Amino acid sequence: MFTPTQPFAGLHEKITSSFYQGVCLVENESARNTSAIGGPNSNGSYDYGLFQINGKYWCAEGVNGGDCNMKCEDLIDDDITDDSKCCLEMIYPRHGFNAWHGWERKCKYHPLPDVTHCFNEVTL
Repeated sequence: MFTPTQPFAGLHEKITSSFYQGVCLVENESARNTSAIGGPNSNGSYDYGLFQINGKYWCAEGVNGGDCNMKCEDLIDDDITDDSKCCLEMIYPRHGFNAWHGWERKCKYHPLPDVTHCFNEVTL
């Protein structure tokens, strides 16, 4: 079991908060649907997959492209490895959770989902 101690005091809270924020993001962007395609957006673009990654900036239709150098179609399968990599290595470091409008509208300054029932004696 992880027990926060120096120099890691605060790390547990940060990880836990980010986890709950991420769950809220996924619930409000794609309703936990890995094959979701949202749009068209006001600029004509579409959003893909569990994290609703935007096709104008982060991926390209039919070919590897965008800042994540991937096909948008690769974001709508059940393997979220590449989706997560794009989010964690490109989108989140640049924009934080503010990159997602669903998070801004439904999660930021709102109560986050309680997912403690998902864990059997696992402590974050």
